[in-house]
Amino acid sequence: MKLRIPVIIIYSFIDGKKMIRIMRILKSVLVTCACLPIILTLHAQVNSDYFPLTKVADSLFLKKEYSAAVSTYMKAFEKNNGSGQIIHRYRAATCWAMLSNNDEAITQLERIIYKGKFDDFDLISHDISFVVLHNHPKWDTFMKQVQKNRRDKSN
Repeated sequence: MKLRIPVIIIYSFIDGKKMIRIMRILKSVLVTCACLPIILTLHAQVNSDYFPLTKVADSLFLKKEYSAAVSTYMKAFEKNNGSGQIIHRYRAATCWAMLSNNDEAITQLERIIYKGKFDDFDLISHDISFVVLHNHPKWDTFMKQVQKNRRDKSN
């Protein structure tokens, strides 16, 4: 059964880039609302230390304290039996890339792309943090898989 979401057409004088941002926000709000029961179930299965640790890690990440942030993310994953949410793994990959540890960045991206079915091609392909990975042998394969994940999700 496919989820049918009404489409809202917005006519305005907003430029294209702002409109794209607005549409992404609306999409994430709609997806979040549709997935709320699943999210709540997932939260119930997460180790009690996970969210406090990722909250600290997120704060460090936003301050661009990448070494401390990635250390805290990795501790959160460890406490949670090796599991982590896609956003936290994505940020861990970003930290590793910013710290020039390309192999660890690739490992985190591999997990979210293949296990988490990450599908935001626009985000990952334009993320300047990952420019250092564009010449990595796995990068092109990753981008193809992200596009496949997007196609699979829309079917």
